[in-house]
Amino acid sequence: MSELLPFPVPLEKYAELTRNSLVADPTNKLSNNLPILLGNMSGLKYNAPSTSDPYSQTQILFVDYSNAFVVGYTVEETEQSKNIMDIDPMIGSLRID
Repeated sequence: MSELLPFPVPLEKYAELTRNSLVADPTNKLSNNLPILLGNMSGLKYNAPSTSDPYSQTQILFVDYSNAFVVGYTVEETEQSKNIMDIDPMIGSLRID
């Protein structure tokens, strides 16, 4: 997903706002932000598992001036470790121009 922001926002502020919208649902238990690098763009990655759903969602956030990008994927809890290994090369090959 991409979003055109009304003005430039630092990555950390965008992550805070995005995470706040997720924690409004008390069944979501967010992990800490982890830094991630994609090409020359720095991003933040976190997991958003839900206690009411067997699926775990991971989101990666990038901000480039006034453009925000959210890469999200969902896996079943029992398949999480296998799928994370399959997804990492895809995330690494993503280009944002």
